[in-house]
Amino acid sequence: MPSVIPIGGEGGAAARRGTPPRPVDRDLLTIPEACQLLNVSHPTVYRWIRAGELPMVKFGRLTRVRKADVEAFIAAHTERAPRGGRRRRTG
Repeated sequence: MPSVIPIGGEGGAAARRGTPPRPVDRDLLTIPEACQLLNVSHPTVYRWIRAGELPMVKFGRLTRVRKADVEAFIAAHTERAPRGGRRRRTG
């Protein structure tokens, strides 16, 4: 079940009108949330978006990134150590 997060916080206009908070699709991340998930800065995420490496969704002036796209980006950039290769000597 997706979590429900109030838009604009508890003291927003919806709270003043007495309307319940609207559910937010947590499959869409804000840029700061994507940065935190990827452990990189805002300019890095925007650079990946401009380069077409990380898809984004625009709602007017709002930019969002699908969580599935972030996870796919991570999977595509994950490198695994080769198996059975020669090991380097240390020391």
